[in-house]
Amino acid sequence: MRRVENLIERIRRETENEEFTPNTGISDEEIVDFLRDAQSDLQSAIARQHQDVFIAEKKMDVVYSQEAYDLPEDILLQNRISKVWYSSSGDPRRNKRLRPSNLTERIFDRASTPAMYIRRNRQLLLNPIPTKNVVQGLTINYVKKLPDLDKRRAKIATVTLDTNTITSLFLDITAELEREELLKEDHLCIVSKSGDQKMRRIPFTDIDPNTGEVILEAFTFEDGETAAAGDYIVSGYDAYNLSDLPDTCERYLVSYGKLQMFKRDSSYDSQEATSELMSMRDEIVEIFKEVDDDVKNIPINDTQFIDDMDDWNFY
Repeated sequence: MRRVENLIERIRRETENEEFTPNTGISDEEIVDFLRDAQSDLQSAIARQHQDVFIAEKKMDVVYSQEAYDLPEDILLQNRISKVWYSSSGDPRRNKRLRPSNLTERIFDRASTPAMYIRRNRQLLLNPIPTKNVVQGLTINYVKKLPDLDKRRAKIATVTLDTNTITSLFLDITAELEREELLKEDHLCIVSKSGDQKMRRIPFTDIDPNTGEVILEAFTFEDGETAAAGDYIVSGYDAYNLSDLPDTCERYLVSYGKLQMFKRDSSYDSQEATSELMSMRDEIVEIFKEVDDDVKNIPINDTQFIDDMDDWNFY
């Protein structure tokens, strides 16, 4: 998959929309919206049929007498939880799978070792309510929503990092700097030269047009995130400019963008093109039917039926 900037260039070339101004023609912002919609549409279609394709994992601390835990912010939908495990010691080798339940089975009058979980809005309820603190005691597998697509908006001149925070961030005012577009959002993200997301959800209030200084709000970035001079800025709470979808999906994003461009021009009969696009989407969804070809055994959902886990070779 190529970067958003390359996809925009291709869509413009193949629809003969290469000439535009701030006041005439179809803007890059509209094409970015088309690409975002295309990625969202395709991911939703794939996830409806093949949930395991976009699985992510998050570990959480279990807190004494706390029933409710927030679901990951990047969950595709509130109900797209795949599996939940609880470890009374925090050791993942002692994980016990929690069974999904509903509010009619919710336990109020006693606390014990959690045996089930209940989904409620954007929270997960542990029941029975845990009776001790456990670091990294909860493991959630869920369907992750892909970050929003965006284009490069600015280039980093200098950045200073402290312990999980940015103390200063200056953008290169000699390079392209789309200040007004960045200010339309409350957050920005940092991507590498090749398009990999390096840091996300960075809150800011302004950008000095004379110095390029980004006025940041207090925040803490996640372990493993980083930034460096030469990286690029994209706009949004959770965004990047290189889709995680495989290369075979690029044709769908481009075709979707081209169709919307033609419709935007009001000079195209889109019925046949729409039919071809839907056929392309169905073909791509079918490709994801099996994410691997290896033979699988019947899964053991509850590890208590394994006699001695210590005898198993996990590595």
